[in-house]
Formats: sequence, C-alpha cells, structure tokens
Amino acid sequence: MAEPSAAPATAHPPSTVRLPGIAAGTTLRFVLLLMTVLTAAVTMLGELAQLLPPQNHALACDLATGFDPASDELANLLRTGDPAAVERCVSSLPYAGRWRAPAGVLAVLAAAAVLYLWLPRWRNRGSRVVPLSRVDPDGAARAELTALAGQAGLAAPPGFVVDPTALARGAVTYGWFGRYTVRLHGGLLLSRTTDPETFRATVLHEYAHLRNRDVGISYAVVALFRAFAGLVCLPYLVLVGGSLLGAQFFGWFVGADEVLWPAARTPLIRQLVVASFLLVMVQLARVDILRHRELHADADAVAAGADVRVWAKAAGGDPEPPRPHPVRARLRRLLRTHPSWPDRRRSLADPAPLYALSGVQFFLLGWAALFLVLQLESITSTGVACWVVGTPVAAVVTISVWRTVGYAVATGEAAPTGVAAGSWLGTGLVTAELTSGFTGGPQWFPPRPEVLLLLLLAAIVFVGWITQCARLRLASWRGGPLRASLGVALAAGVLVAVAGLDLWQRILRLRLLGDLAGAFGFGDTLTRSFPGPWDAHQTELSLLTRTLPALAPAGADQIAIGAAVVLWLFPLVWWTWWAPRGGGLPGLPRLLLPGLAGGAVCLLGIVAVMAHQHSWQPPAGELRVGAFALLYAWWSVAAIWVGSAVTALAVAATARPYRLLRALLAAGLAQVVALVGLAVLASVDGCLGPLRTMGDSCHVLPAVAWPLLVILTGPALLAVFGAALVAGVGALLAAPLHRLAARRRPAPRSAAATRGRARWAVVAVICGGALLATGTASYGARTSSTSGLAAAVPAESTSTAGPKLRAMQLLMWWKLGGQAHVLELTSAYQGYNRFIQELAATRPGPDGTVPLDVATLRAHCDALRLGATAAEGYLRVPDADLQGRWADGLAITRRAAEDCARVLDGPDESAPLEAALGGLVDAENQLLPTIEALNAAVSDALRYWPGLRRDGP
Repeated sequence: MAEPSAAPATAHPPSTVRLPGIAAGTTLRFVLLLMTVLTAAVTMLGELAQLLPPQNHALACDLATGFDPASDELANLLRTGDPAAVERCVSSLPYAGRWRAPAGVLAVLAAAAVLYLWLPRWRNRGSRVVPLSRVDPDGAARAELTALAGQAGLAAPPGFVVDPTALARGAVTYGWFGRYTVRLHGGLLLSRTTDPETFRATVLHEYAHLRNRDVGISYAVVALFRAFAGLVCLPYLVLVGGSLLGAQFFGWFVGADEVLWPAARTPLIRQLVVASFLLVMVQLARVDILRHRELHADADAVAAGADVRVWAKAAGGDPEPPRPHPVRARLRRLLRTHPSWPDRRRSLADPAPLYALSGVQFFLLGWAALFLVLQLESITSTGVACWVVGTPVAAVVTISVWRTVGYAVATGEAAPTGVAAGSWLGTGLVTAELTSGFTGGPQWFPPRPEVLLLLLLAAIVFVGWITQCARLRLASWRGGPLRASLGVALAAGVLVAVAGLDLWQRILRLRLLGDLAGAFGFGDTLTRSFPGPWDAHQTELSLLTRTLPALAPAGADQIAIGAAVVLWLFPLVWWTWWAPRGGGLPGLPRLLLPGLAGGAVCLLGIVAVMAHQHSWQPPAGELRVGAFALLYAWWSVAAIWVGSAVTALAVAATARPYRLLRALLAAGLAQVVALVGLAVLASVDGCLGPLRTMGDSCHVLPAVAWPLLVILTGPALLAVFGAALVAGVGALLAAPLHRLAARRRPAPRSAAATRGRARWAVVAVICGGALLATGTASYGARTSSTSGLAAAVPAESTSTAGPKLRAMQLLMWWKLGGQAHVLELTSAYQGYNRFIQELAATRPGPDGTVPLDVATLRAHCDALRLGATAAEGYLRVPDADLQGRWADGLAITRRAAEDCARVLDGPDESAPLEAALGGLVDAENQLLPTIEALNAAVSDALRYWPGLRRDGP
C-alpha cells in the first residue's frame, strides 16, 4: 500500500459481505489466469512443434489424402475420405509429436514453480532489510502489530522485517503458505506516531492480503507470466515471425517450398495475430488479479477497523491531472497492476464490482474454454476434452454468479440478470472460434458465420439460467452456510456446460463449413436406407437432410439428454424447496399450468401429424416401414420441438419474475405430457379411425408404443435446448417492454408461495416422469446405432493443386504406407506364382492326378486377402484416376482370394478350384498394371522432390 498524501477527508461507508463456502474473487481470477496461460501455451507450443523436427506427421498424412492448403476445410474433408484412416495414419507413425505441447506446458509450469519459490527469497535478501527488533528495541511497534493482527482476524502475526532505506509509508507482504513476511518501509514506522491512522490502515491492508490468502496467488501470477513470456512467447514470435518474414521476403519457408507457400501466408499471419491476442489476454488476466486483490484488501481493511478517510485523503489530495483522451484513460486503467487512489475510493464507496467477474474476465473465460477444448482434442477424445474444460469453466461462472447475487441479496440491491456477463462469455467463445483457423486455407471467416449466433445466444442463456437459479436459492438466504446448495448448483452447471460444449464441437460446429448434408450426399443415403415414395415428399426430404444428421447423434447422447432434463427439472425442485414466501412468486399450480397447456399444443401437433400420415398410409399388406415410418417419427419430434418452443416463447414473454426458468419449466413439462400422450396414442393407434397411422385393427397394445418411444424420447427431450434459446430471445425482447409498462401501473400484490405435502407430491410425480423419460432415451441410445444410417461416401472433390503439390501428395501417400501395401501385394502374388509354377512342374501321381498342398495354397490365398483388405483400409490415392483403378484391383483381388479360401474349405474342392485359381490370375492381370502406373507416377513425382528418393521405389 503506497503512501497517501494529506488532503481533506471525505468519508465513504464501506460494505463487506462474507459469503460462507464461496471462493474469493481473487481465487476465481487466478483459476481463470491459469486456464488462459495453459490455453495460450498449448496453442503456441503445438504450432511450434510443427516447425521443429521431426516433421509434422499429421500434415504429412493430410497431404497423403489430397489435402490442398489453398482450399477451404469442406473441400479438404471431401477429399480426405475416411477420417479414421487419417487417424490411423498419424498414430501408426513412430513419432507424431502430439505430446510435445503438453510436455512444453509442464516445463513452463515447472519454471513458474521455481520462480515462485525464488521470488520471496530475492525480496528478503539481507542487504536491504533488517529485523524489526533492530529498529524497535522497546517492542512497542511489535505489540501494536500483534494487536492489529488479532483485530484483522489472523490466528498469529506474520514475520516482520524493515527496509530502512524506503521512506514511503507503505509495506509489502511476501512468502509462501504458512511462512509469510511483512516488509515495513522505514517511512511507515515513523508514521506510527505522526499519522497513526495511515499506519493502522496500511498494516490492516497487508493483513487483509494474508486473510484472503492472495499473497501466494500474487507471486504465482508473476512467476507464471514471466515463465510464459520467456519460454513460450519469445521463441514463438522468433520462429513463426521469422518463418513468415523469410518466406515473404527471401523465398525461404520451413516445410515444403511452394507446396505450402503462399497458401500458408494467411494461416501464418493468423497465428501471429492470435499469438499477440493470447499475450494480451494473459496480460489482462494478470493485471486484473493484481488490481483486484488490492481493492479487496482495502474493503477488508476498512471492515477490520481502518479509517476510510485515509483513502479519501490519498484520492483527493493530488492536484487534478490533465484529462487524457477517454479511450487512452480506459486503456491505462485496464493495464494497471495497481489501482489508482480514485479507483480505490470508488471501490470502497461501491464494492459491488468486487463480487463479480468483469466483462473482460468473462470474455477471457469464453475464449480460453473453446480454445483449450480445441487443443485437447488433438491428444484425447472430444468428450474427455469437454469434461476437462467444461468443469472449471462452469465452476468459475457459477461461483462468480453466486457471489454477485449473494452480495445483491445481502445489501438489498437489484440482482443481476446475467445478460451482460453471458454476452461477454459468448463473445469470447465466438472470438475463439473465429481465430481458431477451423475453416482452413486462406479464409478468415467461415462460410456460414450466422451459426455463431447460436454460440453467443447459448452463452447468454447459460449464464442467465445460473443467475436465476442462484436468485431463487439466495432469495431465502439468511446468512447460513451455502456449501451444499452451491455444490448442487455446481454439479448442474457442469453437466449443462459439458453437454453444450460437446454438442457444439461434435455437431453444430461443422455447420460453419456449409451444407455438409448436401456435400456428402446424405439425401441419397437416406433414400437408399429408407425406401418409399420420396418423389412426392421432396420438401420433407430436404428438411430431413438438413436436420437429421444433427438430431440423430445428439438424441443418442446420454450427457446431452441428462443436461436437457436438468435445465428444467433442477429449477423445479429448487422452486419447491427454496422459493421464498411472498415476493409475488406464483404457486405450484400456476407454475405448472403453462406446461400442461404446452403439452396440449404438442399433442395437437402430433394429432395433425397422424392425420397427415393417414392420408397416404400404405396398404395393410405392405410393411409400413422405410420412408413412411421415418417421416412419422420425424414429424412427431418436430411437433414436440415446435410446441415446446412456442410454449417457452409465450411464457418468457408474459411471465414475471424468473422468465427463463418458468419458460424452461413449461417447455420441459410440455415434453413429458407430449411423450405420455404419444405413448397412449400409439397404444390405441388402430382404434383412431382417421388418425390411424401404423395399425389397422382396434387393439390396445402398450408394448407397440415402446419401440416408438425408445426412438423419439432422446430427440424430443433435446427440444429443451431449442426452447431455451427461443425463451432467451423472448425474455430479452420482453423485459424492456415490461419495465416500460410497469411504470404506468401499480405493482401487483404479492402472493405467498404454496407449500406442503401436495406440492411435493406433484413435484415427485413430475420428477419421476422426467427420470423415466431420461431412462427411456438412454436405453434407446444404448440399443440403437450411433448414426442409424449407413455412412455416406463423400463425393470426389476437384482440386486446383499445381503439379508440385500433386507430386507431394502422391509421395506422401507412397512413403507413409502406400509403398508398403504395394510391396506386400507384390510379394504375395510372387509367392503364389511360384507355387503355381512348382505345381505345374510336379509329376502326376500313380492315379494320374497332381498332389495339391492345400495348406500352402490356403496360406497364399490368405496372404492375398489380408494384403488387399489392409490396402483397402489405408488412405485413398490422392489421384482420382489411380484411385479408381487401385480400388477396383484391390476389390477383385480380395474377392478372388476369398473364393479361393472358400473352395479349399468346402467339402469338394476339385470342381471349382480351377475357376478360383483363374479368378486370382484375372485379379493379378488387373492389379499389376495399376501397380506399374503407381510406380511410374511416383518416379515422375520424384523429379520435383529428389530429396525424398531415399527408400523410394
């Protein structure tokens, strides 16, 4: 705490709120800084690993599939073929380099730990400080310091040293956990008698740091930033920046000459821009922690008895500085590690900002979350990455929201809505997606950037949901412990955050690339898998093609289903348990009525679907499967989605308070009602006359409805996500209109919330129904295929690659496995030919027949079959003509080898054996010219890249 100057005092009433069981804001900010540094380090070190030997094998495998660095991501996906084959290619190489980035991060953390241990020793060096006893022989200063420690709530005072050369009235606290030292400036000790209030305020400020346990955090922040800047940022800027300058101005590029240049110019510029952005983000997180800990220590010092006029004097005594430009002033304030005295005085007058993360912090959180998921996906699965990242993100958001709402409740101020924080969080997510380079090639923006609006709106809804749940719980808080309630809220928030991240990464993110269903021919696959009169239902086919590829895998995801149920069931339970009496909150009947009405709307939609399907119901003699059954199921789910969205929008636009929670409750209950009604309708399907869909005779068959529910429950329950987005839009639009109308009419009378056994009975029935629906959906997810459809074969994508790039693509295919498969097949055919020649040279036996070594022939047939099968599982040849000939030759060889094995295993192998051996001859005659063409193409490609001739053909 620096020396204040003398000035007239102006009192500012302090306000400090203790929230039992909730982490301090400085701790949250340190977690955020750690996430930011880890994200930046993994990103930058991973890109550095691609420039260092050994080569980036992932890029080599991509090139082997026909990857064109000048094309967009969708075009490269179409040329890749089977992504699993690319993954096998990378994992089969002796060293893929994927663990270099994590190893580098561990080195950065180790260096930070060393700095953390060394910095306090450097501050405590004996040449600058002396023990307190040397300048306090009578012990009066120590006695006062000990008394102030008890006043501040410390169990024991720390150690004290004095810097006699420092004339300012300040102090510094440093050390490690349990071994803290306060270094008192010489000027501060002199002020103990001349200005005792400043002395007390300064000491209590330092004690507040100890009580808040942020001393170790501050040194960890400094050590982490210095290790990151020295070991990550500096090498990155030198190597990547040098690579860009060398390629641009000197024609030198790390990698593969013009194969990657100038196509790599935009990605390299993007990497440098992102790296600079990362450095700024880490710096912002660092200075915010250091600045925030000072403000929090000020508030705690005043709460412990420090005179607030000390801060008022320091803020008001300086001459009025020249007013800088507002933007420059805001930037200076944002980059300060120590708050100014006017800022500190304002914080004491209004400490509300101490109890929430700022907009910049939420932006950092969103950006770090998505970027870290992207980096972790390179070393683990998407699901694991989402759990690893989603858990701390949801924890930071939830704890921060609870601190903000708790402060508002304790001080009687208006509780936040979460819209601003959610907007910052969503902006960070969108920024991370735009700077991730996911679109590939020279593009800066994805082909369909409007999909990013879903990410922004989802973040707003997520933070708004957590905020309203916290308000519902804390509205009845009377100062007791909050650990149990916060733990439940954390579990719910983590589940929803992980499900949202997973759905975005696996399903929604791909929509940024364009029309995937059309590009991969999903419509043709759909019509082949589900035959029917599609010509008369082209509009429905178009809708199916665009929605089913996302809906089917999402509906089979048990995490997503559980999160969808938690979104509305968790607030319902809390409403029953924690809703305060009075306050204008509706009772349970009024709360559930919109959901029942919404269920009726969904059922009307399902009835309309059944009437529509009945109008073109196939005759009873035909199996009502294929297109008819698929459209019936899809339209039923669509009716539930539309009904839930309409219900959520209506409730969000009209209900108050807790718009979002009540909209989600109504949508969730509407789904339960709709699914129960659908089960009843399906059980008596044959008795419904003009609504008959799958049945013909009137029978009550509940078991018939079970397969339909297994299929539809998962996709139907996910409608809560859509309802949440719609409700969020409705609430954002309706809130200002309601505020305007409230000014013109008196406030409504408050009604006490109904409680009792009947209320809990209703909630128990609803929870049971929701859990039953979740179990049904989970059962369907386990028993059904993950896709439900045959995999679509990507169409061939044309490439504008030049001859040198095409040569490199073919050479990579050849060296990473193509040559091995060619040699294996060639060797297998040579062994088979030798066997046939030896068989032809063998003299007939006494019975006039040539003895046949069946076991040896079978071994040759198996070798050909295994060789062809392995080659088919390898990457496609990055040349359309050669790939077609290669695939045909492999297929014929595999079938001929299978026929050979089948004949030898049969009871009478003599009759068709000649035909089987002739098939192998035909297969060889077709495959060997293709192998010769491949050899010739590789030899021609080596003209461009003679350095790759080693181990060549």
